[in-house]
Amino acid sequence: MNILTPPDTASCTSRACGHIWLRARVLEDTHIHLWFVFSYTHNKEVKCYPPTPTQLYNPQFVNTIADKSSLQFVGSTGEFVERREMTKRFQLPPGTYVVIPSTHSPRREAEFILRMFTEQPVAAGYLDVSTNIPLKPARMTSKDLLSETYDRYAGNDRKMDAHELRGFLTETATIELQATLQFPLESCRTLLALMDEDKSGFLSFEEARSAWKEIKAYMAIFQQFDKNNTNSVDTYELRDMFSRLGFSISTPVLASIVRRYGGRDRTITLEDFIMAICKLTSLFGSFRAEQRSRGVSGEAVEFSMNKFLEVTMLL
Repeated sequence: MNILTPPDTASCTSRACGHIWLRARVLEDTHIHLWFVFSYTHNKEVKCYPPTPTQLYNPQFVNTIADKSSLQFVGSTGEFVERREMTKRFQLPPGTYVVIPSTHSPRREAEFILRMFTEQPVAAGYLDVSTNIPLKPARMTSKDLLSETYDRYAGNDRKMDAHELRGFLTETATIELQATLQFPLESCRTLLALMDEDKSGFLSFEEARSAWKEIKAYMAIFQQFDKNNTNSVDTYELRDMFSRLGFSISTPVLASIVRRYGGRDRTITLEDFIMAICKLTSLFGSFRAEQRSRGVSGEAVEFSMNKFLEVTMLL
């Protein structure tokens, strides 16, 4: 980019005089045809010339000048020539110009040196923008937030008991969902037992993360039916809610859930709904596991007394 000041001498009348020198940096025995063109920018937004150094390296100013719609052809070196260097004398009225070096072959690149010689000082610079990549502050992923919260509540063994699980679920729901989730301690004992896959009596991080993922899915379904945001839904909607989660519940089983959690007003809270789902999932899983171990199918399986007590004491 070259900004020409007013005319130099009387010999150039109303035009500014100078020379443009282009030289290719050929590092190997290759044949490169050189050429350059210079254009005048008539964009009315470019009102100030010569520009200040700040303007020369301002991306918005540079992009305005480089706008193709604002460029007007004023001259070139003529035909492409197979030379290492070339010089062109010019006489141009004062204004803002863009010099564009080029090779003859499409997509052929070459390093070059471009110099401009004028009788009067001019302001010139590269038609480029400075590299500026705004760095956004790193955001913690959902997994990172969950891990950080887990570490605050887990013990030195990086495992979690029922008391710790209660605080973990409450804080995680607040941070991630901006929701209130208050489980009684006894419910947390049940949740821990149901989510404890290795039967250690504690939850590892992976078990806690899996449990939270399921609880979020249950909360999403509950909120679809809790249209008044009262943290409760009518028990007559339970069948549809279970159906959304893939459960097909018979009337006797549904009646048992209503008697267990419904109360006088026949509504169920979010925490109780989650407990009911977790119990259903656990009991159904135990039933299917016993069927597989005995090699039977259908809707019946035989439990020993010890096995029955082992399963039900977790609830």
